[in-house]
Amino acid sequence: MKTKRHTLELAGDGFHVTACFGADACEHRAIESPALPQRLFDALGELGIGDTLRGRVGTQLKAHHIIKIAISYCPNACARSQIADVGLIGAAPPAFDPTCCTACGACSQACREDAIRLDSAEALVGIDYDKCVNCGACAKVCANHCITNRVMGYRLMLGGKLGRHPRFGEELTGLRQPHDLPRLVARCIKNYLQLAQGHERLGDVVSRVGAAALEQPDHK
Repeated sequence: MKTKRHTLELAGDGFHVTACFGADACEHRAIESPALPQRLFDALGELGIGDTLRGRVGTQLKAHHIIKIAISYCPNACARSQIADVGLIGAAPPAFDPTCCTACGACSQACREDAIRLDSAEALVGIDYDKCVNCGACAKVCANHCITNRVMGYRLMLGGKLGRHPRFGEELTGLRQPHDLPRLVARCIKNYLQLAQGHERLGDVVSRVGAAALEQPDHK
């Protein structure tokens, strides 16, 4: 394990887990789960990923053969989760209770997406969820707790990559809870290893069968 200025990296045989420093050192984090990187690393270490990859592509694994798992604790995605084989992005969707709102405007000032709707009298009307990126900033500054984050979790994206044909990961629906992710990510990678043809990377398999297929019970 080595610590960089902005990331935590855990290097396994055939896979790397990278996390931004938001777990305990960033005011922008939308969710706190500092144990997640190690728990993912432990779960993936049981799959024999390196041996499986070497059996497919040869004894010398190159950088693009290594499966990358990237954890970002907020939508800023400093770990570049959108272009990882498996990307996790912390999210804290806001819920609004208008009965206690004093229309102080703090939430509107904190929102970088212009998703807080105010009327001409500066009264809070509501949240534009089409613009909202679920960063949790509005709830952090709401003094009366009219905006809260009742459900927090991670967006799960599969199949991101750079290279000759770059692509963003395909996002699965819903938010995933930290305690479910080690088992779920291990299942997705195990399914990828079983479905891959030739030198296909995870993004290639997602392009061919769809991200949802990797979430299903293990393929035989």
